[in-house]
Amino acid sequence: MKKLLLALLLAIVSSSAVAEWVYIVENKTTGASYYINSDIIRKSSNKVKVWELVDLNKAVNSIDKKYISAKLHTEYDCKEEQTRILYSVLYTGNMGKGEIIRSYYTSEKWSPIVPDSVGTPLLKYACWGK
Repeated sequence: MKKLLLALLLAIVSSSAVAEWVYIVENKTTGASYYINSDIIRKSSNKVKVWELVDLNKAVNSIDKKYISAKLHTEYDCKEEQTRILYSVLYTGNMGKGEIIRSYYTSEKWSPIVPDSVGTPLLKYACWGK
């Protein structure tokens, strides 16, 4: 399990330098910017898995350190318009740079995409490339 986690972290870190992060939307309330890695979009039937990058405009506390960006392995159900986060990596620097302060698997349940939220353009890009 530790080897798998290490391999996954190395893949994330090494892909950061060559990743094609496409800007999708900004949360007008928080100022956070959302991106999707256009090089890694995996579709299977009505579901799609993507890597998202959330770049915050100010640092947020996470246990004992602050982070300012996160990469999220996210799954979308295109037909049902739902989402769930599978894996998260938190960084001390902007745009997924700096020290990794925390990484973890999540067991989130499916959540509906709220109309006219930041989730709407993320879903559209992930599912239909729009």
